[in-house]
Amino acid sequence: MQTSPARKLSLTRPRKLKSSNRKFNPATVCHNSWVPGQFCGALTKSAKILIALVLCVPFAVTTSAQTTGTSPSVSQGAALDRTLDRLEAHADGRSSLPSGRPFAVNITVNCSQPAPPLGSLTAALAVLNPNAVNTIHVSGNCHENVSIQGFENLTIIANSGASISDASSGQLDVIDVGDTREFSLQGFAINGGAIGVACFDNSLCRLSGNTVQGSAGDGVLLSRARANFQGDSFQNNAGRGLAVINGGLALISGVTVQGNGAAGTIANAGGRIIAVNLTSRNNGGAGIRIANHSTLRLTDSTVSGNGGSGVRLDGGSEALFDIVAIGNTITGNGTNGVTLFDLSFVSFNGADNITGNNLSNPGGVDVSCGPQFSATRGALTSIGGGTTNCVEP
Repeated sequence: MQTSPARKLSLTRPRKLKSSNRKFNPATVCHNSWVPGQFCGALTKSAKILIALVLCVPFAVTTSAQTTGTSPSVSQGAALDRTLDRLEAHADGRSSLPSGRPFAVNITVNCSQPAPPLGSLTAALAVLNPNAVNTIHVSGNCHENVSIQGFENLTIIANSGASISDASSGQLDVIDVGDTREFSLQGFAINGGAIGVACFDNSLCRLSGNTVQGSAGDGVLLSRARANFQGDSFQNNAGRGLAVINGGLALISGVTVQGNGAAGTIANAGGRIIAVNLTSRNNGGAGIRIANHSTLRLTDSTVSGNGGSGVRLDGGSEALFDIVAIGNTITGNGTNGVTLFDLSFVSFNGADNITGNNLSNPGGVDVSCGPQFSATRGALTSIGGGTTNCVEP
């Protein structure tokens, strides 16, 4: 489209802008030749304001620059961006993005003396701003199933003796954490539920000093999420003590997993476990199971008294047995100390003690390489005198 001579003149030799006290009328946007008339009827007031900003403000900046003989500065562009962001948020009925650190909120819940409005964790969560940094201090014995969804930063701290127990007769998880950027649970006894604590949907969960026990399924389930565990105990659950699945990542330090009905700890379907000073004992299945392209790094840990293998790998999984101070001790398990199947691999890099296993499998070896195509490094030299059928180059 060709520009008329009058238009060319106004763009190349702009007049000096004059201040005006008149209010901007969004309706005038439809008289501008850049907005086809057939679309104007469908435009909201917010849309007309944004169109006016996009079309008019750049010309104002250009005109000012041409008048002074300089180019627009970076600060002018940044200021324009901030102005547009604020106006767009306002036009959409939303508040502007918060500046600086989000505000912090600390509240207290006493489940032994439930009284509105904060007589339970569920009631407390309902009144919190999920975008703030929230801390809840809890006293007493809470009987509820808690769902935590979409929080930015939430910490729940137990005062001495505080607990959270299932109120659904095993039908619901005691604590569900989904789509939460950072969640911390400190010092609780978590009792019962379908699962004790479930962390999923790209959440980051930090547990410290908790005891998770008596669930009808797994004690703790980590799926498509990350978690740190420090000084926790996962015990006497009908399923597994800790399950890390679907690409989840668990960082474990000083955790005890004991007395669970199935495997003590499992990584499955791409799960990853990095454990230091882990104790896995007296579980019904393997002490630790790594399955289906999952990985384990085990350092200075003890795996003993389990009904199956101490550590079992299958489905193309890998493990690194490492040492910082004392190495790993794997002893007194029902079958092999370490069992490998199906393209799995283990590297024994430290001074591990893998002896005295096969209590229910007399004559078995401590480190067993089973079919198909499993492999090891260090099984002939770094397992503390234990026996093996593995062949290494």
